[in-house]
Amino acid sequence: MLGIVSAFVTILLIGLSTGGLLVSRRIDPHQSLFIVVGLAFFLFSYIGMFFGSKMVGLIGSSGLSIIFGLFCFAFIGFLIWKYDPAFGYVKQEPVTLTMFGVFFFLVGMELAVLDVTLWLLILLAIIFAAGAFLGFMAVYQIIFRHRSSQLLALLPLVPLLFIGLFKLI
Repeated sequence: MLGIVSAFVTILLIGLSTGGLLVSRRIDPHQSLFIVVGLAFFLFSYIGMFFGSKMVGLIGSSGLSIIFGLFCFAFIGFLIWKYDPAFGYVKQEPVTLTMFGVFFFLVGMELAVLDVTLWLLILLAIIFAAGAFLGFMAVYQIIFRHRSSQLLALLPLVPLLFIGLFKLI
C-alpha cells in the first residue's frame, strides 16, 4: 500500500515539474497541450511497464530505482544545459522530446515493479495531466509576476531533484 501511495505522490510531483517546464515567455501553450503530454506519459509509461516487467528479473527493483534516480539527475543537468531564457526548457527539438519520452519510459519501468494495472495507470495519467496543469499555472504566475529573477526559472526542477534523491536513498 505504501508503494502505491508513493507512486501517486511521485507521479503528481513529476506532473507538477513537467507542467512547470512547459512555461515559456514567448509561446502560450494551447489547452490541448496538457492532453497531449498526458497521453504521451500514458503511452511511454505503458511501454515502459511492459519492458520493466521483463527487466526486473535481470536488474532487480533496487537497480531500477538507482537507474531512475541517476536519470533524474542527468535529466536535470540536460534541462539546465538546454535552457533558453526566451523559450524556456521545452523547445521543439527532437533531443528534448526524446529525453522526456525516455523519462516517461523509466517511470513506467518503476511502475512495473509495483505491478500496476492498466486502470491504475490510466488514473495515474489523469493525475499526471492535472499535476502538469497545476504546475504550469503556478510557475506561469510566479515567473510573470517576477520578471527579473532568473533563479525562479529553476523552480520546476526542484521536484525532480527530490524524486531523484528519494529514489537513490
